[in-house]
Amino acid sequence: MSQLAERSEVYGGSALESSNQRAPGKRALTDRLVPRNRARTDAVADTVARPRDQPTEPLDDPFALHLPSGQGDLAELDQAYEGAATAQGLVMNKRMIGVDEVNDNLAVADPPPIADELLKSLAVAALGAVSGYVTAVIASRLVGEGAAALNNAVQTALDDGLKDAATKVAGRIAGGGGGTKASFFAAQKEAVAELQASTQRALSAEKRAAREAVAGVSADERAGVIAAKVKDAHEFDRAATATATDARSRQYRESLARWMSAQSQAALGSAHDGTELAGAVKPDALGFFKRTPNLGVIEISLGQRSAKGPFAVDGSDGRIRVKGLTSAARDGVKDVPIKDLGIAIVVFAVIADGFLDAVGNAFGGGQLKFGRNESGWVWWQGSTSAAEAVVAAQGTKEIIGAVVKILEEQVGAATLANATVVA
Repeated sequence: MSQLAERSEVYGGSALESSNQRAPGKRALTDRLVPRNRARTDAVADTVARPRDQPTEPLDDPFALHLPSGQGDLAELDQAYEGAATAQGLVMNKRMIGVDEVNDNLAVADPPPIADELLKSLAVAALGAVSGYVTAVIASRLVGEGAAALNNAVQTALDDGLKDAATKVAGRIAGGGGGTKASFFAAQKEAVAELQASTQRALSAEKRAAREAVAGVSADERAGVIAAKVKDAHEFDRAATATATDARSRQYRESLARWMSAQSQAALGSAHDGTELAGAVKPDALGFFKRTPNLGVIEISLGQRSAKGPFAVDGSDGRIRVKGLTSAARDGVKDVPIKDLGIAIVVFAVIADGFLDAVGNAFGGGQLKFGRNESGWVWWQGSTSAAEAVVAAQGTKEIIGAVVKILEEQVGAATLANATVVA
């Protein structure tokens, strides 16, 4: 394996020709908002009780409906909808805490200035991804159609609010000194507060609609309608409260991933809706431990491996390195497989299957470098003979297919729990 040919491909290309497709199941940043009400099988969060001492503010309802006397007491309905609004407020407060935690844990100096537009797009993407994820988790916990309708109203408010928030995010980043870490996280926190106000207004409108529904039925039907509306609000309350902790951790994860993306794109350039990885691997794979890691990228050294594998990696030996991350920030996602973090990954390996290969590799042969950026674009570079050996051993038709298989099934299962971090 002495012939060294640099290649750059994406999923769907031939073994030796470039194409421009995305790995299966991967989408661009602008496409990664979770569709409304889509249940996520991996989204089951631990149920948490809403603290009873949580301050409850009256639900803002400037259009309060005053029913004629004799039409029934709506206090229970009002209380149920105010509880739903409080639960939704708790979810949004947890998201703000998640943003704060990332910023606090990233106690490192800012990287070189990052373009305002890049920070804006990544901040908005983080907010949108979490909004869609959280409402999908809540939807998976709901049974009644009325409760689902409340969740849909919240999602609509989040979608509409995000459009308004995008402008304010841009203004906050520009007004906060430009492309800095502080402005990036401050803009997200303020945007979450704006989104919270949007959801409160939406639930206020839903309460009014519920009161109007009661007013529109006969006295004999009134108690049944009130009971049904109260049940819907209570169901949403329970589901939203149970999702609050998950909302906090998801916001942490998404905000951290987007900050890492901002750093890697600022350092290496942007391509394929994320980081241009080709610039991350100019040094030889054999020199992995002799150089400074690339900013914002998860770098992995597999050392010398057979084309058949295994390609699993243990971070305890320093073979996983990340620059631009602190130990505190890493600990917030240390149990998440790196393939699910949304952070660019680059892998360095030397393929050798015998004594002659080992000898050739000592002179630079057999090198294989591959990875996936944060939007899912998959890439490889290195020796053609090494690539052909891996394709044959992995049973795929082309090198990109083999790379996807290795990333998904082996390398990507590793975590950052024992990774070396360089602030």
